[in-house]
Amino acid sequence: MDTPVNSSRLRNATIALAGIGVVVAATALAIRSDIGEARAAFAAESRMIERALVRRLDGLAASLHSLAGMHHAMPDLSPRQLSAFATEARRGHPALQAILQLRVTDATEEPNGLSGQTPSGGRMIVNAVESTDARLSRLVGADAASPLPASAIESAVASGQVVLAATGTMAPHHLLLLKAVYKGPNAPTAPTQRRAQVDGAYALLIDADGFLADLSREHPHVAMRLTTGVAGASQELYANAPVRDDKGIAGLLPVLRDQRSVRFGEQQVAIELTARVGGGNFDPAGWLALVVTLFGLYLAAVLVITARRRAAITAEDARQQVFEQKERAHVTLQSIGEAVITTDPTGVVDFMNPVAERLTGWHAADATGRHLNEIFALLSETDGCALPDPIARALRDHDESEAPALMIRSDGATFAVIENAAAIRDSDGHFTGAVLIIRDVSRERHLVREMEFQATHDPLTRLINRRQFGRELAAAVDDARTSGGQHALMCIDVDQFKAINDSCGHFGADQLLKQVAIHLGENVRRLDCLARLGGDEFGVLLHDVDIDRAMHGAEALRQQLKGQPLHWDERSYRISVSIGVVAITRDSGGPDDVLRAADAACYVAKDQGRNRVHRFQSDDKMLAQRSGDAQWLHRLRDAIDNDGLVIHAQSIFPLAAHSRHAPMCELLVRLRGEDGLVPPMTFIPAAERFNLMFDLDLWVIGAAFRQLARFWRQDPGDRRIFTINLSGQSVDHPDLQQAIISLAERHAIDPRRICFEITETSVIANIDRALQLMDRLRQRGFLFALDDFGTGLSSFAYLKRLPVDFLKIDAEFVRDLLTDPVDKAMVETIKHISGVLGMLTIAEAIEDEATCNLLTEMGIDLGQGYFLARPAPVEFDVRKAATLPSDQRG
Repeated sequence: MDTPVNSSRLRNATIALAGIGVVVAATALAIRSDIGEARAAFAAESRMIERALVRRLDGLAASLHSLAGMHHAMPDLSPRQLSAFATEARRGHPALQAILQLRVTDATEEPNGLSGQTPSGGRMIVNAVESTDARLSRLVGADAASPLPASAIESAVASGQVVLAATGTMAPHHLLLLKAVYKGPNAPTAPTQRRAQVDGAYALLIDADGFLADLSREHPHVAMRLTTGVAGASQELYANAPVRDDKGIAGLLPVLRDQRSVRFGEQQVAIELTARVGGGNFDPAGWLALVVTLFGLYLAAVLVITARRRAAITAEDARQQVFEQKERAHVTLQSIGEAVITTDPTGVVDFMNPVAERLTGWHAADATGRHLNEIFALLSETDGCALPDPIARALRDHDESEAPALMIRSDGATFAVIENAAAIRDSDGHFTGAVLIIRDVSRERHLVREMEFQATHDPLTRLINRRQFGRELAAAVDDARTSGGQHALMCIDVDQFKAINDSCGHFGADQLLKQVAIHLGENVRRLDCLARLGGDEFGVLLHDVDIDRAMHGAEALRQQLKGQPLHWDERSYRISVSIGVVAITRDSGGPDDVLRAADAACYVAKDQGRNRVHRFQSDDKMLAQRSGDAQWLHRLRDAIDNDGLVIHAQSIFPLAAHSRHAPMCELLVRLRGEDGLVPPMTFIPAAERFNLMFDLDLWVIGAAFRQLARFWRQDPGDRRIFTINLSGQSVDHPDLQQAIISLAERHAIDPRRICFEITETSVIANIDRALQLMDRLRQRGFLFALDDFGTGLSSFAYLKRLPVDFLKIDAEFVRDLLTDPVDKAMVETIKHISGVLGMLTIAEAIEDEATCNLLTEMGIDLGQGYFLARPAPVEFDVRKAATLPSDQRG
């Protein structure tokens, strides 16, 4: 039965339940709203963290691009320049720990090849470290793949982009940014090109904790974890402390998570953020009172506040995006290595980056508001005419292609550039201005011109070289053959220039040759062609002259240069020239024939006493005689190539009866002739004239080593030393040393039983090359003898510098030893000096017993001559008993 009490209780219970329901519902809605707000706030925080992180990474990447640009402009970046860049970079990036400069070594420097090896054959090493941590200096010289991730290096080289990677154990809690640099004026576009052109890389080592410290302070409840993928593998870049597992009501609240992915170059960087909804502000009593009292107002307020908050967040996001885009564009424009200028649609400048300031010579503040034509002018590289306004071309013709040009600054300075203009449009597609990008290619253009010049000109005299002269001569010969034109060729040789070269050295001689070239250029018509053909030989191609005018011009040139003083090292040298002249007509033959004729005429002029002009004529008797001499060229060449030479040997004996020194044997070359053997003095001068001495000496060395190796295998107890003569041409030849070593190794020759004889005059004429040859071969065990000693101008002055083992006293002092006291005094002096220097003496041309006895009394160590032994075929002499008969001992 219902009673008022029961009804009241039911009503109160209903009201209470309704109130409880309202409270519970309101509380649940409030809690849910708070959690939703927490999620929204966490999402906003995530976006802010993402934008801040991207902005900072872009800033570091811009610095790395700027550093790569510096390397492209200055490949040999000095430690001081790298340190200055690091100091400037740390102002904007305090967390920058170190800058590593990597370079690719040459394949010959690292033959084993490590994991850092590049496709070009070398490997990448740490070349320099600019760091606040001195411990990182130990990385200098290390293989780059050892401290740094090899996959990151490969990705940076192949992509050409900045690569972000973890540092691994090298520097925990650090980030690594890598940017490869490439050789060549143009950046490679394909991975294979990049791998082939890679010149090295630059790496920034970033303290991750310092890099993200302010983010951690601003968002202490948010845990961050960064990962990226390098070469298909995921790497953890950074992770801070995990979210606390709070107890109480907070432990019941959900964990907020947000995962974001940003693109960095060709990489994806994953950002994982976590936070827990805080529970310290939850008060059930307060919520109940607030919900019951202000439930309706609360709902309205929540709706209004949420709408305003969303609008504010949207507006802030838009503002932040605009700011970030502007900041990124500004950093990029300040960092790139090309000049960037923006204008309004009329061509008035409103922005210039630092590179544009340096290139144009204008400060951005002074150039702003001026028309582009006031800043510089662009001219055509081909004809020098003014080029169309690039801004107008981009706006009117929509032409955005690159174009080469010459940029003329207001101060008159000229630069070779590549320019490219593009229009700037607003959201409606209307033109609001244009951007002009200019790349300075002056250095590349200069290198191309220099290479073209070097290909056609002599580097010493700056005259055209023999190859280009040959082209000019061919054109003149063709003109004479087809059009009947008359031209002439002069071949000019500086008289006695070898003596000048010996006197002042190679460098001084080069300076004198430059002076000769200048004098020749001053006395040759501008329409004629002057060239250096080689050494002290010059050529002049005279255009449109007959032979009489050519001879007159050659004689005038000879007289002009006769006695012409040349100056070097406070000394003066007077010169003369020998000139050969040949007419170029329809019947002259080919260019080689003309050049040979002029050269032959020049040699006739030299043979007639030098300081002469000689004209080439086909019936010239002197040319015919020289042509006979030239027959030796073919005969000697055929003998060298077909073993038409033989070796004779002449024994050299110790003179003292009880000498412990081993006997010696000099190997001499002979030429097989139709009527027997040809003595060396018949063909050696021709070999010297036609520069065949090197080939002749190599034949003798090879034949001697071959026969001695066979003989020593048959008689290993023979202890004689065999001597082989080397000519001055061979001593001065750069390949002689390696040729001797190769032949000795091929035939297993004991170098201690081989002695090379070099004449005193050839040593003095090639002193530097001779010293180098003798030092290198003596280190391997070969011996050296100085032949014809005493005939040189400065014998004793040079002797103490020469690493020789034997002195061969010239025959001039031995033949009249018995009757000439001067010769005797000379021999005694040479013996005394050789003893002081630790050298043994060999007397040549001993032709009688009395001379042999006197030399023995004077203490000369060894003797050679017809009295002791005559030259004999080597097959016989190397098997003779190597002892001096008792009746011939002193």
